[in-house]
Amino acid sequence: MESRGGGRIINLSTGSGEVFRQPEELPKLENIGGFSLAVPGYYCSKRALDRLGNVLAPELARKGIAVIGMHPGLVATELTAIRVKESGLDDSVAVPMEVPARMLAYFASCADPMEYTGRLFWAERELKEVGIELDDRPAITT
Repeated sequence: MESRGGGRIINLSTGSGEVFRQPEELPKLENIGGFSLAVPGYYCSKRALDRLGNVLAPELARKGIAVIGMHPGLVATELTAIRVKESGLDDSVAVPMEVPARMLAYFASCADPMEYTGRLFWAERELKEVGIELDDRPAITT
């Protein structure tokens, strides 16, 4: 990337890296029904990816490389729907795939990625911050 004059690294992470980070969060449950929530290796690896992006961003920015992190949220995928249904959970909180897809497309093509380097975005929460309205283009289909 440096030899080409720069580039973009977009780390797709998960909010799971934030579990227990803030004292006001509710204690993590071990499981809900048969759906296990105890995956410490997963939480740790995602938090590490988030922090790696934060600490590499200043060094790579000097080389014209932006490092942007994004949490897509609980995305309404087929696998999520199956697991939620099997566990008897409410799937109404799932984020449509269009939300993280639009954010990824934006970060991959925005005019000034350095504006976002070193930051971590929650796709649904910060969609409007970057000026994206879901209704401004036809829906993305899979």
